[in-house]
Amino acid sequence: MTGPVVVKLGGELVAKPRGLAGLATALARAARDGASLVVVHGGGPQVSALSKRLGGRPVLVHGRRVTDAVALEAVKLALAGKIRSEIVAALQARGGRAVGVSGIDAGTLQVRRRPVVAVPDGATVRRVDFGYVGDVHGVDSSLVRHLLREGYLPVFAPLGADRTGTILNVNADTVAAALAIALGAARLVVLTGVPGVYRDFPNRRGRERELTVADAERFLATGAAAGGMRPKLAACVAAVRGGVAEARIASGRSARAVHGAVVGLAGAGTRVSMGGVDAPRVSE
Repeated sequence: MTGPVVVKLGGELVAKPRGLAGLATALARAARDGASLVVVHGGGPQVSALSKRLGGRPVLVHGRRVTDAVALEAVKLALAGKIRSEIVAALQARGGRAVGVSGIDAGTLQVRRRPVVAVPDGATVRRVDFGYVGDVHGVDSSLVRHLLREGYLPVFAPLGADRTGTILNVNADTVAAALAIALGAARLVVLTGVPGVYRDFPNRRGRERELTVADAERFLATGAAAGGMRPKLAACVAAVRGGVAEARIASGRSARAVHGAVVGLAGAGTRVSMGGVDAPRVSE
């Protein structure tokens, strides 16, 4: 293993104490066994719930959150506060030297507010203003590298700030891919509530074990990867195209699946790689 493993946790996986405990146990064990880990967490369900409590109305477009002023407050409170603190505490309790950071710290993420963009909507295209959402245009990995050299386990909240100091919400899958590329990661592991990518997701049929980048891009183009799976698969494609040897989408609800994905065992989740020209797509 030539670089760290960047692990992205979906917010639904850490919403309940039991799920968080299982994940923290598996990740802390991998760290004790010598794996160099960087954890990036999301928090979609928690942010939506808090937005409603603050009087907002959560809106997502193709799995990405439209962040108005109310949603931004919920993002800051949930991601850089409650969720990150709970993950750090759970890892610490299991022997992991966890430390909470974000893209704001030391200017790790260089972000710009996303302009109004054209988004496919069935047979038409509509223009969407995502609000206080940041697009990553650069990564300064020096802080994260320093923490890794000192034996810490960084737990990363996906927030950034632009040059004016405005805090922006950044998609956690996108952040994980950008960090994996900047760190020269051995792999990107995206942990979610399902075992991987399915050809027929609504009926949970045809889980793909191996996808080339070209396969994954076809899934994205045809809409086979929709909803919350879309940014996850797009992040895997971006990471591999950016030089990361492989990316995995795997279940975060099983300690065995988490371990297999982190160490790169065959069959753990859906593996995305460049593949050969004639590389077969393996599914089940």
